[in-house]
Amino acid sequence: MIADVRAMIAEFSLTVEDLFGGKRGAAVRAKKRTLAPKYRDPKTGATWTGCAHPPAWFPNAPNRNRFLIKD
Repeated sequence: MIADVRAMIAEFSLTVEDLFGGKRGAAVRAKKRTLAPKYRDPKTGATWTGCAHPPAWFPNAPNRNRFLIKD
C-alpha cells in the first residue's frame, strides 16, 4: 500500500501542502501552547508552570503558597 501511495505522489507531483494543506503540513501538527509560570523559587528566580513533575527546588510540603507568583 505504501509503495502505491508513493507511486501516486510521484506520478502526480504532489507536495506536503497538497496532501495535508497549509505550510509543510501545519494542519496536521498540533500547536504547542506556552503556559505562564505559576511558581517561582525565591532564592534563584527559577520558575515552574505547575505542569508535569515538580522541579527539585519545589518542596513536597502541603503549603506551597509562598512559591506562588502574585501578579
